[in-house]
Amino acid sequence: DVKTVTKKGLEKDGIKKIDIITGGFPCQDLSVAGHQKGIDGERSNLYTEMLRIISECRPKYSIFENVTSLLTGDQGRWFARFLYDLASIGYDAEWHCIPASELGASHKRDRVWIIAYPNNTNVHGIHFPKPLFSYTEESRRWQLTRAIDAAIPADDYARERGNYDDVPERMEQLKGYGNAVVPLIPQVIGKSIQEASQKEK
Repeated sequence: DVKTVTKKGLEKDGIKKIDIITGGFPCQDLSVAGHQKGIDGERSNLYTEMLRIISECRPKYSIFENVTSLLTGDQGRWFARFLYDLASIGYDAEWHCIPASELGASHKRDRVWIIAYPNNTNVHGIHFPKPLFSYTEESRRWQLTRAIDAAIPADDYARERGNYDDVPERMEQLKGYGNAVVPLIPQVIGKSIQEASQKEK
């Protein structure tokens, strides 16, 4: 339960140093598919618990994921509130909207990814690799297919694409997609963080 997590509790469990805290805080109060109660809604407001943990543990990086309406809700005020609260604990941020389709998935599932770090660090920016944004659609599809083939075991890839065990394609896709993120997106972010960290050394 995010409400009960504390730095002292983590240290009791033997965790002494935390480099990254990541989470997709609930989107039900933000999503256009929900009632859009806003950033103060009971579910989506759990981001404040995440900020509390970040404030206590002071990780080098924090990663948030949510629906893109976080950026636009209430004429941008939801995101302004989020950034204000993040700044109030001493963190700066960069963000990018990345649809699942950019990484070869057959559904769009556009999500905002926010990478935060203490505002007194020497990080000059975390940049996603150019292939994600700058190739033509045809060449990008080719590059992403190669990346997917390299990153996902053949059986898992077949299952995601809906041609596994003779199960009808649409049924298998819907079951596989759920509300989950496409694993390759956090992988790209992780690699970007590794590169930024190496530049600091």
